[in-house]
Amino acid sequence: MGIMFKNWLLGSAKDVITKIDASFMQNAKNDEKFVSKNDFRKITAYSSGHIPGYYMGSIIKRNGYLQELIEGADNPFHFFYLYNKAAKKDKEHPVVFSDKTIAYLHQLERKAYE
Repeated sequence: MGIMFKNWLLGSAKDVITKIDASFMQNAKNDEKFVSKNDFRKITAYSSGHIPGYYMGSIIKRNGYLQELIEGADNPFHFFYLYNKAAKKDKEHPVVFSDKTIAYLHQLERKAYE
């Protein structure tokens, strides 16, 4: 059962990250085609973020950023930034979030912590 669960978490993660990136870029446009939380639930296969979170966490750990992940655990935005940092370094070249998405996340982070 464990290997089946792991395959479920990893199998579609790259596609999910690509869709999340596109959704964040759409929301950054701030127009009428806003991607809602319900849309995000569909994108993540109703996994409550386990897909792609498990995959992203494994990339972070594999590239030596586990301690940094733990230290930044109180900031959900940090997870995305750290994943991107690790993914850019990773030899397997996983999908990274676009610069536009990262800028949008920084904007959301500022609003969230004002």
